[in-house]
Amino acid sequence: MSKRTDHEKCRMIVSKLVSQTRWDGSKNPISWPKEIKIAKTLIQKFPKEKFWKTLYVQEKPTSLSWFLTTEGNIQLCQHNLKINNENEGL
Repeated sequence: MSKRTDHEKCRMIVSKLVSQTRWDGSKNPISWPKEIKIAKTLIQKFPKEKFWKTLYVQEKPTSLSWFLTTEGNIQLCQHNLKINNENEGL
């Protein structure tokens, strides 16, 4: 099986993590070009596909830009530590 391209990874991340519904229940149209650009930035920091496939977010944000905030970055770093600890058998 071939490795996914970065663009395919970005599409997977956006599809998995961006909510298509706003907090008030209205539809959230995803701005794909903007979200793909943010996903590329996030992939540079956390490049492993397993990281993104196993990331769980209790409430999906309406944009990946949430992961660029302090709170979002903390969640990504905590998940990264968890993945690294699992890989080391801790």
